[in-house]
Amino acid sequence: MRSGPNWGRRAAFVVPIVGATVLSAILAAYLSAGVDDWLRWPLIALLAANMLYTALTGWPTVLGFMVRLFGSALQVKAKPSGLSRTALVMPIHKEDPRAVFAAVEVMARAVADARLLNVDLFVLSDTQDPAVAAAEMAAFAALRTRAPAGPALHYRRRTENTRRKVGNLAEFCNTWGSR
Repeated sequence: MRSGPNWGRRAAFVVPIVGATVLSAILAAYLSAGVDDWLRWPLIALLAANMLYTALTGWPTVLGFMVRLFGSALQVKAKPSGLSRTALVMPIHKEDPRAVFAAVEVMARAVADARLLNVDLFVLSDTQDPAVAAAEMAAFAALRTRAPAGPALHYRRRTENTRRKVGNLAEFCNTWGSR
């Protein structure tokens, strides 16, 4: 695997800029002939800005056409390094545990079917009602018995829901983010 800069990406950005610069220079020379000096530079600046905008917004169309034309020859296959993990996080608060864990089960099956490595699913609860918390724990236990092999499933319930879901996510990132 090459460790240097990604020249293909740079070229995809540089080509429209160079093209816009060349076209701007040609059109500026052509259009500014016979224009008063005080109007020449604003005209060139507006023309260059318009040309750059047109080039940068039109270039993705050209790249899309090339991908359609050449297909997978342009695709770069990424190789998993095994050095990172992905967390699918679902913060919940006052939500139906059956619906939440049904959704988590669907996600777990999708991750397992796709054979995605290094993916963990987390349910982060801020539930304060003991009855709902018990239902969440029961639904999580049931999910663990029928969940497919694949992603690790985690359930965590905070006793103090500081800043609600945002606080729950922040605490998760602070405690689990470096793992």
